[in-house]
Amino acid sequence: MQGAACGIAGTALAGVVGCSPQGQTASDQTAGEGGESASATEEKDVAQTYECDICVVGAGFSGMIAAVQAHEDGANVIVLEAADITGGASANGVEGSFGVDSSLSKELGIQVDLKNILMSEMEQSQWRADGLAWLEMMENSGQNIDWLIEQGVKFDKVDDYHGKDYRTFHWYQGGITEGYINPMTAKLEELGIQVEFSTKAEELILHDGNVCGVYAQNKSEWIQVNAKAVILATGGFGANYELCSNIGYPADRLLSVGSPHDDGSGHDMAITAGAKDFADYAADNCGSIIKSFSFSMTNLGFCMAPQIPWINESCERFYKEDNCTVNLSLANPPKWNQERSFMIWDEAIFEAYAATQEDDIRALLESALASDEGDVFKADTFAELAKAADLDPDRLESFANEYNAMCATGKDELWDKDPRFLVPLQNPPYYLAQPINAMFTTIGGVATNRNAQAIDADHHAIEGLYVVGVEGCMLYRNVYTIGTPGSCSGNSINTARTAAKHAAARL
Repeated sequence: MQGAACGIAGTALAGVVGCSPQGQTASDQTAGEGGESASATEEKDVAQTYECDICVVGAGFSGMIAAVQAHEDGANVIVLEAADITGGASANGVEGSFGVDSSLSKELGIQVDLKNILMSEMEQSQWRADGLAWLEMMENSGQNIDWLIEQGVKFDKVDDYHGKDYRTFHWYQGGITEGYINPMTAKLEELGIQVEFSTKAEELILHDGNVCGVYAQNKSEWIQVNAKAVILATGGFGANYELCSNIGYPADRLLSVGSPHDDGSGHDMAITAGAKDFADYAADNCGSIIKSFSFSMTNLGFCMAPQIPWINESCERFYKEDNCTVNLSLANPPKWNQERSFMIWDEAIFEAYAATQEDDIRALLESALASDEGDVFKADTFAELAKAADLDPDRLESFANEYNAMCATGKDELWDKDPRFLVPLQNPPYYLAQPINAMFTTIGGVATNRNAQAIDADHHAIEGLYVVGVEGCMLYRNVYTIGTPGSCSGNSINTARTAAKHAAARL
């Protein structure tokens, strides 16, 4: 069901005015109609031209919502999807969405103080986030959840998402694929919305500064989609290591584990069209993994274990290791300031952690030690361990002695880690690992207004261009806050519906 085709058409939709006549090359269109490619690249031999009201780029979480909403509002819609299935990166990380005063919340008698949420989020962002965008997302959220239910999306409970601050999290029934992706894919099919799979948008088409279409590649052929508005739902730039390095993640210590299609192409198209670049202010959903363990939730969880201390290349602890129990993303920025960073644990810590896991993490450890990756080390003494990892033996010994003494007192004098997680290193063999960053997705990157329109450096809307979902999210700055559970996907729902309604109203 997830990968089902959604009415792929081989002919252009009729009766819609586009940027250029069908069959022209890019250079012909530029010269004859005043349109231009946003990147002014070489001439394209366009094999097929489509006409529509609204072109949605991306059939992931927000893209499907935008397409359905635009169709509901009377627009002819074409969706371009680089992958051969729907869902995008949401299949890897979305579990539920934010909602206040939804029908489900009302049935459960849940009441939430929006003012408390707003103040908390604004303070956490140091008042850099768009507070009015937050307010609108929250006020619309209940209606958005109910609208999804009308489309066939299934939710099974509402809670505070593992003890977070507010009961706003609407869980997708059976997981994101069963509860959301499959029903929304079925809705696209039911409505007959044209989806071009394996079709990667490459350039926006502009006319007098307004966006009026997209050039895309389908296999080896160029296609042209003429549209009165383009909605970019391209999923961020988590697979673009160069862009990720701008927000703090060294390219040589990063592994993208989200969608490979989140390559920053949507971001680059918007910026080339004149949108304000907000990538340096983007937040992210990223954790640490030991590369030689191979990627898994077990690996990710182990690197978040608060009882395992982290040290830098000088054998100094540099942050509060239990901050990841509050928010996974908080553990990453302290590591950006280090040349190298390591986890260190002993046999007793490992055995205690392994006993809590269903997966055989011992097998992962042994496989890592036998691999050529060189990111996990084992020794019977701290001096030997230091030599194996190219660290100073005296400094590592000194660290271990100081840390064990602190554990004995039950008081973290430096970073105030919870005493429950102060576990000494005193049962050999000892282990060191040098993890890397595992990037799920970036959040934000293209500046937008509350209509989800891309804006330029002067805050002027770029006509015809909308950016939704994580690509255009203005709720966070640099650190993804999760005290308000489901807010990121809630924003994706709201911006997608807002953009589609606004674009359709201007047809």
